[in-house]
Amino acid sequence: MKANPLPSLALVLATSLAAASAAPSIQLTAAWIQSPMPGATETAGYVRITNGADSDDRLLSVSSRWAGHVDMHEMVTEDGMMGMRPLIYGVKVPAGGAVDFSPQALHLMLVNPRQKLVAGRSSVPLQFHFQKAGTIAVDVPVQNVAPAATDAPQLEHHQ
Repeated sequence: MKANPLPSLALVLATSLAAASAAPSIQLTAAWIQSPMPGATETAGYVRITNGADSDDRLLSVSSRWAGHVDMHEMVTEDGMMGMRPLIYGVKVPAGGAVDFSPQALHLMLVNPRQKLVAGRSSVPLQFHFQKAGTIAVDVPVQNVAPAATDAPQLEHHQ
């Protein structure tokens, strides 16, 4: 008696589809937090967010148990003066595109760190809250300078 291959084929297809749908559409790379100046009550953080999905998503907020709060800002020039504007409505991450949080541009601001942040020895747990992708948790290293593209640490994504 020959076994029917259809149930096995159906199981393989179902497993493949589940794995494909579980692949994260949002990727966080090249993240780092600036080592704060002595006595500082805030420091900046940076990250590249890539959206591999077919639809836009929105970064709604960022949080960390290691900071009083985490704000998102953009640098603006008004009347010849450079300043920061809070991004209270989040940041759109376009389908198939990327958004860079980098020095002198979009950036995160960790306010009132609750731990001592030491370059090369500390990493900060951050939770990125997206409208569609949900929450993505990563450990972000503290550094004195931006990592070179080839030296960018691989982030541990946690669910």
